[in-house]
Amino acid sequence: MTSSISKSLNKTSFCWKITGDFSSFLRLIWASKLFSLNRKSSPDKDSNDKFRMNFGNDEHEIILRRYTGDLDIFFEVFWKETYHLPANYPTSINSILDLGANTGLSAAYFYRHFPLAGIYCVEPDQKNMSVLKLNVEDLIPKDNIHLLQAAVGRADGEAELVHSRYAYNQRVDERTNGTVTVLSMNSILSHFNLEKVDLVKMDIEGAESLVLTDDRWLKRVRAIFIEFHSASGLNNGLKILSENKFRCRTIENNPMLVFAENTIF
Repeated sequence: MTSSISKSLNKTSFCWKITGDFSSFLRLIWASKLFSLNRKSSPDKDSNDKFRMNFGNDEHEIILRRYTGDLDIFFEVFWKETYHLPANYPTSINSILDLGANTGLSAAYFYRHFPLAGIYCVEPDQKNMSVLKLNVEDLIPKDNIHLLQAAVGRADGEAELVHSRYAYNQRVDERTNGTVTVLSMNSILSHFNLEKVDLVKMDIEGAESLVLTDDRWLKRVRAIFIEFHSASGLNNGLKILSENKFRCRTIENNPMLVFAENTIF
């Protein structure tokens, strides 16, 4: 009980600090409560809630859809700081490739910490991409943000987008032809003219195991956050990363998320 109360107070304090005004604070608390109460249901109509947020020294308005899981991602990224780099890792990050960019919250987080970096977002879902554009258009300078609506996969082609209750769980079925463009890692790096990239964030709902079957692109990556979606995928992924001279560590409170550093970059 004490732990639960402490967590609730900590979360409330976080909401107070990150929101830009009292109205946004109250609405964020209320939206979180409504989302929690409706986790086991799927409301027919979602709500695009807008909040003023403090990102560094600037305030910016972002959209969080109330029932599609955007709030989960928001708290994961900004409260729990899932993508915070290890304390002993160099902070000279000039390029960030965000695979499974969703609605741009991780891009906003990275921009907050690395405002001079080029951020390259790849997201296959049109609805997510529409919100992503709105969330980053006034926050991240146009020269720093680059968007691509596509999925990352084993090889170039087309596939079907498999929808889920939560927008962050959309996945691509490469076994089925569809309307979603699928690009290999090498094709994505070429599309953005990235010879090398300092940091990759990969959360692509199980496709990471397919992407790693061709590991040649890893030599072009300095560090990577990669979330696995099965125990077998995690074990095989750690083996591939180790073979490619990456030093791996799992993230506290999320054993399926790995930060891996290229030791020969």
